[in-house]
Amino acid sequence: MNSRIADAVVPFIAKQLQRWKNEYEADLQQPREPLLPTAWIKGLAEGEAAIRKLQAESKDIDKVKAKSRL
Repeated sequence: MNSRIADAVVPFIAKQLQRWKNEYEADLQQPREPLLPTAWIKGLAEGEAAIRKLQAESKDIDKVKAKSRL
């Protein structure tokens, strides 16, 4: 039973891998336009940096609270 499933699935996976490889090689020749505008990507990066800063600050606050309880 399992070999019949594999026999059916393997050609599909091989076809998809070949398609992905072809797309990758085409992208190397001529990159695609980004899906998101550059300003959006910049905003996401800035937002991620702000979140990381807040996370670090909250860890520092937790350390201060823990020390004050001693």
